[in-house]
Amino acid sequence: MKLLLENWRRYLNEKKWEDYEVPKKNWFSVPVEDIKQAAIDSGGDVNIAGELFDLINTAYSPIGGHLKLQKPGDLPGKYTDWIAIDIDDDPEPDAVRFAKGQKMAGSGHDGTRAAIDAYLAKTAELLSQEGFYGEMSKGIAHMMIKYHKVPYVPTQEDVEKILGKNIQWIGEHPEGKYPGYDGWYCRDIGSCNEMKIMVGNPIAVKILFLHGLESKPGGTKPSMLSSHGHDVIEPALPKDDWSESIKIASEVFEEEQPDIVVGSSRGGAVAMGAGLSPQKLVLIAPAWKKYCPSCTLPPGATILHSLQDETIDFADSTLLSRMFGAELIEVGTGHRMNDNKALEKLSQVVGGNENETPA
Repeated sequence: MKLLLENWRRYLNEKKWEDYEVPKKNWFSVPVEDIKQAAIDSGGDVNIAGELFDLINTAYSPIGGHLKLQKPGDLPGKYTDWIAIDIDDDPEPDAVRFAKGQKMAGSGHDGTRAAIDAYLAKTAELLSQEGFYGEMSKGIAHMMIKYHKVPYVPTQEDVEKILGKNIQWIGEHPEGKYPGYDGWYCRDIGSCNEMKIMVGNPIAVKILFLHGLESKPGGTKPSMLSSHGHDVIEPALPKDDWSESIKIASEVFEEEQPDIVVGSSRGGAVAMGAGLSPQKLVLIAPAWKKYCPSCTLPPGATILHSLQDETIDFADSTLLSRMFGAELIEVGTGHRMNDNKALEKLSQVVGGNENETPA
């Protein structure tokens, strides 16, 4: 019976860690699609989603668990990059780190000192490489600064550009800790419940922006993203030629290799139709039902849409979110999504405005 269940699990393509045959003490990038597939209820069988969740739950249990990953079925969430390692004799992973693109978001471990040291060492290694960064506070910030001497972002202007929002800048640690690390700040202006510091080596994000039917390059949304220091690429998409729009988007994506793709209205449908899978895909009121009803979304996509949209029904985005597990954010005052709140939210989503919760 055990052999039968094992073969049935493999038939369903439901992976567990040992299926990857990763050598001991080697970090491995776990395919997000495998995590997503395994997160579907499998009747209690051990799978990769459950194995990774156990590590996260162990790490975050002292603070009541991870805020957004409360059960195996919540994985992978909106996190696009998952790496794990097995360092002991059993066939299960012992530490995991997950991120949104190159911004670190969280971690997990089995509670042993060896596993904790492994994920801390990997974190420090990544933060020393170009492009990787994270917002950190409390214990994880202490470890990265005191024991690993990781680089940090030293100016308010640069931190705000990366986050896409204003912050309350502090600078030097008010208690005189960590001399030479003068990049402390609070996210909420006027209150400071927890100080943070941005560590690592963030670089300017390259964005492919695909405009809507009645829009053209140089609009409000891409101009705002450019003003925040991002490298924004805006090809002109012919409004009367769907196939040509798909071709243009695909060719520019292949040539430029952007970190993020933002598609607005028809441009969102173009991104789906072209099958673009960047580190982060952001769709603004995507007109997928009209132009691309059979298209799919890659894991980790984010949808921004207004309940007051008079052109594209908000229910279309609700359905798209449910079908592919995309994060749906309700914001804005209409279809064009160029009001201040919508622009601020777009900036935050693109900037990866999520800090590392202490584990």
